[in-house]
Amino acid sequence: LAATKIIDFPKVEGQIGPDNLNTGGTSGWAIGANAAVADSPEKEALAIEIMKRFVNMDNAVRLAETGRTPSMTVTNFDSSGLSRLNIEYKNYLEQFLPAPTYDLVWDPAVIETLNSGIQMLLIGNISSEELAAEVQKEYERAGN
Repeated sequence: LAATKIIDFPKVEGQIGPDNLNTGGTSGWAIGANAAVADSPEKEALAIEIMKRFVNMDNAVRLAETGRTPSMTVTNFDSSGLSRLNIEYKNYLEQFLPAPTYDLVWDPAVIETLNSGIQMLLIGNISSEELAAEVQKEYERAGN
């Protein structure tokens, strides 16, 4: 764990847009509710209250203090219990701009190409340039 570092993916020549977009799995949060809840004002009010209990600054602070990524920006919290890696990760995330999570906006075939390609990249079976070309080809094929 002491040797673990946070690094950027290599920049790809010819990339479009800024290189500091955060498109990781922690780009969004959601709480589902049954559509029938809207038919009952009492149930709808209760569902909203439950959601407010999950998504509030007190809960966000608790998450930040335990090394998890909250859905809100937390600037004032006790970081004394966090590991070096947690603090490095938090500082690293602060330099990024939020972007839509790709698996919510891209065609499933593009997502499969990217996700399986990342696994191949991590074990050295493909270069980042080759993966980028494969994802771009699938992206264009899907008409995104």
